[in-house]
Amino acid sequence: MNPDIQNNYTINEPKQGDSMEVTQVMIDGWKATYKKVYMVSVGGQDWYFKRLSREDYFSIAESTNVVKGFDSELETVTKCLLGEYNLADLTGASGVVSKLSEQILLRSGFEDVESQEL
Repeated sequence: MNPDIQNNYTINEPKQGDSMEVTQVMIDGWKATYKKVYMVSVGGQDWYFKRLSREDYFSIAESTNVVKGFDSELETVTKCLLGEYNLADLTGASGVVSKLSEQILLRSGFEDVESQEL
């Protein structure tokens, strides 16, 4: 496997410098693995993610570690983020995890849909 391709999300302890630079090679590798890959800018940083799978969704729902809403948001984000980020990048501003979780859920089929009464 090409060492430039990282298919998993990794949280590192806070360190000097910015998070890794994402290359087209990495994006292509993620697309080969996950089919659809997205990028969103939150808190002045670009975040790359895959859709939440049904298996991951049930894993979060059944998790005994998920006690509060924020816990499920963080669990959603950690299952779907691609690349490598500092822990401080993810949790530094209070809205980052919530906005990332919202975008992941929208791209995973939890968007508003229209229904009609028959």
